[in-house]
Amino acid sequence: MLVAVAVATLGLSSLPSPPVWAATGGGWVQLHPATSPPSPFSRPPPPGHVIRLAFDAATQETVLFTGDQTWTFDGATWTERHPASIPPLNGSMEDMTYDAGTGAVVLLLQLTDGSVGTWNWDGANWVDQHPPVEPPASGQIAYDSARNRVIAQIATGPRQAETWAWDGVTWKAMHPATEAPQGWLVHDPAMGTVVSYGVGWNSSQSPEFQTWTWDGLTWTQQHPMTSPPLNCAVNAGSFDGTQVITLTGCGATWAWDGGTWANLQPAVTPPSPRDDFRLAYDGTRVILFGGTQLSSSQTPVLFNDTWALSSNAVARRPWSGGHDAVGVTNGATDAYFAEGYTGLNFFEYLTVQNAGAAQTLTVDYFNDSGTVVSKQHALGAGSRTTILVNADVGPGQAVGAHLHAANAFVAERPMYFSWNGLTGGDDVMGAQSLNTTYYFAEGYTGPGFTEFLALLNPGTAPAAVNITYYFNNGSAPKTVAHVVAPTSRMTIRVNDPSEAGPGHEVSVRVISDKPILAERPMYFNFFGESGGSDVVGSPTLMTDQTLAEGHVGQGFDEYLTLFNPNPVDVPTTITYFLESGPPHEQLLTLSANSRTTVHVNTVLPAGSDSSVHVHASLPVLVERPMYFTFNGWSGGHDAMATSDSVMGVLQNFAEGFVGANFYEYLTVVNPNPSRPAHMTINYADPAGHTIQVAVTINPQARWTERVNTDLPSGTSNSVTITSDVPIVAERPMYFAY
Repeated sequence: MLVAVAVATLGLSSLPSPPVWAATGGGWVQLHPATSPPSPFSRPPPPGHVIRLAFDAATQETVLFTGDQTWTFDGATWTERHPASIPPLNGSMEDMTYDAGTGAVVLLLQLTDGSVGTWNWDGANWVDQHPPVEPPASGQIAYDSARNRVIAQIATGPRQAETWAWDGVTWKAMHPATEAPQGWLVHDPAMGTVVSYGVGWNSSQSPEFQTWTWDGLTWTQQHPMTSPPLNCAVNAGSFDGTQVITLTGCGATWAWDGGTWANLQPAVTPPSPRDDFRLAYDGTRVILFGGTQLSSSQTPVLFNDTWALSSNAVARRPWSGGHDAVGVTNGATDAYFAEGYTGLNFFEYLTVQNAGAAQTLTVDYFNDSGTVVSKQHALGAGSRTTILVNADVGPGQAVGAHLHAANAFVAERPMYFSWNGLTGGDDVMGAQSLNTTYYFAEGYTGPGFTEFLALLNPGTAPAAVNITYYFNNGSAPKTVAHVVAPTSRMTIRVNDPSEAGPGHEVSVRVISDKPILAERPMYFNFFGESGGSDVVGSPTLMTDQTLAEGHVGQGFDEYLTLFNPNPVDVPTTITYFLESGPPHEQLLTLSANSRTTVHVNTVLPAGSDSSVHVHASLPVLVERPMYFTFNGWSGGHDAMATSDSVMGVLQNFAEGFVGANFYEYLTVVNPNPSRPAHMTINYADPAGHTIQVAVTINPQARWTERVNTDLPSGTSNSVTITSDVPIVAERPMYFAY
């Protein structure tokens, strides 16, 4: 039977049994849950009894299916589930994976009559999908982030395979120019590929370990200098947050970083070599459950232990993406940041614009446990200063910060990261004061998106915080209470069922009984464009607000998210200011107590640069998330609208860098209906040198300044824009860090 051929090709044993292990700090650690699933195996194993493991990102649980039992693991405890229906047991189930496109775990199996079935685990039940087209057989499957779908390798002979794709509705044969031999499939989000590895045959028809990668359209054979040995069984693998790992039948842990295989030789390995296990990455660790091993008497040893592995690998760079910041009209003597992290593959910076005389800056860092670490930094006169937070607080710290000095300054916090296979960066302008109320218009907890709230309480008393989530589907708002301890920060995962829960477009209101700061970092994979974004919450709603940046088409998707927390519908006018030509107006009504999304690509012609003004009959809030592929770099950024009441003739930015892999822009809007804006752009570098550029912007028009053409490559800079009429400015940056 073809399935049996595929199993032999992958080096699988027909004798399975289960344990659960995890790896931390580069080594494996055995977990000891109070209850564990039984081994589904016997000698010989009954039909359909297998181990299949996948992490369900929608429910944040690892799902185990054994053919007749379903279990979930929350990181500490195994729980047997009792779904109303399960896939049929009278067959062989080939593989299971999480489909970020549909937000469900997909199971592909083949029955004894030769038919093929596709089932989804929806968090509570198995659901037969009944697709109109099925593959000719079952096979190995993995999520393909390059095309936001699941692919399968279907064995068509001892040394042949076909590639099929599942879009959530039906299967389709892909017919690439070259097919890879069927191997173990693992999604590698860090490289944007699916990796197939296992036994292949060279031109002399001799077996060899082969590695192939799928980019969404094409299979490419890789030729690494080293590979796992063939004298050990080739086993299942998993992404570990940085790279692809596999555990061979000899007990060795190997990693694929996108270019080569390396034996990790972790300090602690699972206690015994094994086959027939499965691995799944839960967003923090690789979970291993089960397996079998032949004893010296050829009697199979059956495992049902649980292990975990946490990667300590440095992610391959560059990390590409983009970030954006809205300018501030003036500096202040304080700046606050709620978000910050110096863990593995995170680099956090503070950039400070000091327009006046030299002075000393104090940075107070607050962690989750209430510890405060203070550092001092010298700020040169009329200069820009960069602080590496990783050096100030050390590795592995989640920190908020309060910056303060005797005289006014401007501060931003750019961060660059590789997290769960998502690479990119984000940036926010420091808040110049604390408040008791914050609003966020944007938010999404659906497939491919992870949303957080970071709360900073630098005060000496606990802060009682109520977070209210508003949805776009007519559901009633949901309020959740939290307490932020004194001199500490807190991270809330909005996707969690106890918060907004998975699968929602959501806006947020935060109310505290003490002054705090709230930020909303998000990490995403938007149809293969992955990265992160972050904004500081707005302390007010507004009837008139403006955003300077915007671009549609040519690899850019622009959205406006509009939050109306009022109990009545709100008529709204959106005015788009273009680089040339008259403004374009759009009329809409924002439903009461809800969030509305506008896809600007459907409003303006492709290639349009635009700025946005929003007028509403009652106070509302607007954000502008954007997703892009620019210069071959994919990512996204987000910005909070600025109230027209604080629009000014000065705009300041602390962060800026131009170089071969950094593109910096300034986008400026002049909403005045009759007067042109005569601007001077003042750049300052770390040594206090300045460069000035003069620009005139027509009435009701948008301007784009390409900073890379104004400054020498390699220049760190801060910016002050002066104008003779009020303007709004943003500074989008695109990079390969």
